[in-house]
Formats: sequence, structure tokens, C-alpha cells
Amino acid sequence: MNKQTEFKLLGAGFFDSRYVFGNESGFVTKERCLSNYELEFFVENGGHLFVDGEVHEIVRGRALVGKPGQKRHSKLHFKAYYIHLKINDCYLRHFLDELPNIFEVHNDRVYEEIFLRITELNESDFTGKDLYIAAKIYELVSEMYRDANMAKIQMGELNDKKLEKARMFIEKNYNKPIKLKDISAFVDLSPVYFHKIFKKRYGESPNEYLQSLRLLKAKNFLVATDSTAEEIAFLCGFSSQSYFNYFFKQKVGMPPLQYRREVLGRYKI
Repeated sequence: MNKQTEFKLLGAGFFDSRYVFGNESGFVTKERCLSNYELEFFVENGGHLFVDGEVHEIVRGRALVGKPGQKRHSKLHFKAYYIHLKINDCYLRHFLDELPNIFEVHNDRVYEEIFLRITELNESDFTGKDLYIAAKIYELVSEMYRDANMAKIQMGELNDKKLEKARMFIEKNYNKPIKLKDISAFVDLSPVYFHKIFKKRYGESPNEYLQSLRLLKAKNFLVATDSTAEEIAFLCGFSSQSYFNYFFKQKVGMPPLQYRREVLGRYKI
């Protein structure tokens, strides 16, 4: 079997952003669209990755799986081993496409050995080297697939805790002018990623959840207190009474005070 027909190694080596761009920190590279698969293993902390709008902190011991069609750029600096692949093998593509963009690896040494060996093989010239490279590529993907699944379970558990923490933050601060960036910062997640996993978990975006909670609290105030619409708007975190009236009517079908009269008028002694 000719492994060259299944994938082509476009490049392999070690990247040091300081060597390429100088020592200036905080430099942001130009966004680019990936044409092929890019596998990287980071060997120092520092900088950030941006993949399709999601922000990932660069940490030693994390692996990146860049996929064709993704848009990525970086905030420097960082050091990493890299492998660029053009893949025709549907089986191999399937496993790579299932991997998360970035994840924690189980054993740094294993990754360093595989990346370094592929780099050495790529620079050598002997009969049969393609077979050795193919074996190492499959070994690497196997390690990544195993570690990503372990990381996925761990990340799922961590995200569950952060989402519950975020929900409690909203419950406690619904009457304040909180925004997406405030909630995501409280649980140490990027706004884009937090928005995505919150909606997947609760069926509403963070803002929709917040507004639904404010509406519920407003209904309770309307039927259980004598507070005015202006007071309730303030108590429930709405920016103004006029917006409160507009939002309430849009969601309930009637103004707040009419809702109070209708609900209270249903009770007969």
C-alpha cells in the first residue's frame, strides 16, 4: 500500500515565534483559512490561539488540531512542534475531524518523541521512510484520539460546574445591568465559547435566560406586591420602565398593570 496516496506530509518541525517575529510580545498574526490539517504540540506557556472566533490560551502540554476550512490566527509568543498534512484517507480524516480544536495531552514525553521523530524522518532520505512516517502519523492520531476523549470527559465535568456557577451568578445578579462578558469572565471562559455551551445546556442563550428570569420575577412582584411598574422595572434589572412595559407586553401579550388586574381578578371568595 502506498501511503503517499493516503496522505502527504507537507511539513514538520519546531516553531519558535520569537525567532520568526522577534521578541515583541502581544503581536497578533494575520487571520488565515486552513487548506490542510495542522497538528501542533505546545511546549511553553504564553500567547493565545483564535480558531473560528474561539479563544484558547496556549499552555504547555496542549495539542492543537487545525482542520481544513477553519480560520485561525495567534497572539504571540509560543513554541510548538508542528506537522502539516494533506489527507486523502477518509478513515484518518474521520478521526481528526472528531477531535476538538485544542485539548490537554496525557503524556508530554510521548508527543515530543513522536513529533521529533516525524521531523527527523521528514528530513532524512532513505528507502521506505514513507512507511515509517505513516506509522508515526497513525500513532500520533491514536494518542490524540485517546487523550481528547479523556479531556472531553474532564472538560465536560468542568464545564458543568462552570455552567451551574454561571447560572447561580445570573440568579443572584438578575437585578443588575450584567452582560455576557460579565458572566463569562466570572466563570473564566471566553464569551463566544460560554455562549455556545450555555445555550446547548439550558436551551437558551445567557441573555435569554437572564431576560426570562427577569420576566418571572416581575410577574411575581406584580401579583404579590403593590409596587408600581417603575419600581418593579428597577427591582428586576430592566433599563427603564418604558423598556420594561415594551418587553413585558411583547412576551405576555398585555402591559404589566393589566396583567396584575387580570391575575388578581381571577380569584373569587
